[in-house]
Amino acid sequence: MISRILKKAIIFDAFPKVDSGYQNKSPQGGFITIIVTIFLWILIISEFREYWNMNQKYEFLVDRNIDHKLQINVDITVNTQCSYLTVDLIDAAGEAMHLTNELTIVPTTFKVGTAHSIGYERNKDGDDYDDDTRIDVRQVMKNAAGKWNLFNQNENSNGNKMEACRIFGNLNVNKVTGNLHITAIGYGYGGFFLKVIEAFYPRLINPLDNSIEVAEANNSNGVLLTNQYSVTDYNKIYDATKGQYGIPGIFFKYDLEPISVQITEKSQGFIKFITRLCGLVGGIWVTVGFIMKFLNRIARLASIAVPESKMNLAISLILYHQGFISGVQRGDVQRPDSIFTPTTPQNITRRRLWLDLKYRDNEPVLKYMSCVSKGSKRIYMNVDELQLWASGQRAKFVKPIQPGEISIISTSKGILELRGALELREGGEVLCRVW
Repeated sequence: MISRILKKAIIFDAFPKVDSGYQNKSPQGGFITIIVTIFLWILIISEFREYWNMNQKYEFLVDRNIDHKLQINVDITVNTQCSYLTVDLIDAAGEAMHLTNELTIVPTTFKVGTAHSIGYERNKDGDDYDDDTRIDVRQVMKNAAGKWNLFNQNENSNGNKMEACRIFGNLNVNKVTGNLHITAIGYGYGGFFLKVIEAFYPRLINPLDNSIEVAEANNSNGVLLTNQYSVTDYNKIYDATKGQYGIPGIFFKYDLEPISVQITEKSQGFIKFITRLCGLVGGIWVTVGFIMKFLNRIARLASIAVPESKMNLAISLILYHQGFISGVQRGDVQRPDSIFTPTTPQNITRRRLWLDLKYRDNEPVLKYMSCVSKGSKRIYMNVDELQLWASGQRAKFVKPIQPGEISIISTSKGILELRGALELREGGEVLCRVW
């Protein structure tokens, strides 16, 4: 029962098999196959990378989250003693905060180290950083879920004199324009004047150096609110000897734009990956196959023209009867004749024989045609020599005839094919061999 059903299902076979004996392979096809295979492997590896890696989608949205507090991480070293400094903040809503006791302030030594000016960044290799590196959202989420301390305590074990001050910690402020001041005591909000510190020359160590906002805890819905910012710095020097006075300090004015960038990471599904992979491999093979067939058709010569003469006409007719070409027509140098045109001494130079070429499995049937008898050396054979030559042996130092090969002989009875000359028992000049 099943075998009968399978036999009837043969008519629906969309993948008919072709015997390898009927398949014709060519060097050009083999070379193209190697190139396409290498190209396919490159694309397959690229698809696997795309499948394993996360895809990031960026969307610009209007920031509607007004109630969310803005966390600012501070880690600054100032070349002034801590007892001379005060930290204050005021925002556009009128809320003022005295932060000297809110932040951690510890004495330290002032070292520039690897710090650089604002606006100049270098990558890990020390080269200029100018590429567009993607944000590793998964790493940020992992770090946000950890309990590590963002700010390490200052280590000072070399006994140097600690005349600088390190200020670090976290600030939760309103999402409005604000101003963070690090000034001399007496210039902050609610402070009182002590004295002007002549030696107050603030220096920033690693200001906003590759920093990223980290949430205090991991959100259950996988959403992490961070802030991206740009920095512009200004400085002004006051010379008291010239009557110039101002407030010595470091001022951070921050302003917010009501724009948020939503970065979504999404992995490619397995079904989509398999579909893309099958479409890629199958599509390229089918496309290259169509291109090869198209190029083979273009490369084919439909017909060729040879000068019209009695010998060329006789040889062309032999090729036609032996199945090497599909037709012979008279014509001129442009095209075959549409109506009969006789050949005369006046037009003989423009007359041509148009031979319609024949192809099998995209290969020409007439592959090679070689002269045997040449002007410098004529080759004549009698009937016995022709019979010996046709039996697969050498004659007159000429290589023997191979299977599928014919030879054209000029005899006293006209231009004949080798077998025809043997049937008529005629010898003559061996003109050419064809295969």
